[in-house]
Amino acid sequence: MVRIAPINLYYNPKTLWFDAGDLDVRAGDGVIVSTARGTEFGRAAHDVFEADEAQIKKLKSPLKPVKRIATDEDEARAAELEALCAKLHGAFCARAVGSEDSVLFESTRRGGMMFGFTGNYRRVKAPYDKARVNTVCRVRLGAMDESHDLMGEIRD
Repeated sequence: MVRIAPINLYYNPKTLWFDAGDLDVRAGDGVIVSTARGTEFGRAAHDVFEADEAQIKKLKSPLKPVKRIATDEDEARAAELEALCAKLHGAFCARAVGSEDSVLFESTRRGGMMFGFTGNYRRVKAPYDKARVNTVCRVRLGAMDESHDLMGEIRD
């Protein structure tokens, strides 16, 4: 049996498995992990659990280790960088308000809205229209909300 720490990384929407070794990782703990990208900060999605060899063999790549539990300094630095990222992303999205761009709308429907992305990954929302799902539409980009989503007015 292998002790698995399910970890969420900032850039990845999926929960990834890491080898917890002897560390006592609890849900919500900040951790420092080794990834293909290098050493990264992550957050435990759940407590450590044990996986058998059959589960481990099904993985697409070998398990990488949890190096250590994050320190208070690691937590502060991660919060500082996340705040900077949110500020820069907000400024990037705000520069597009009032312009037109092409948007590929996805099938996601939340609160009567559909969501899509411009070619440079600004997220846009517009009233749901099944006929526009999985199509590229010309959109006028309007006001930005607190999540940095831009309200889109479909032009074509």
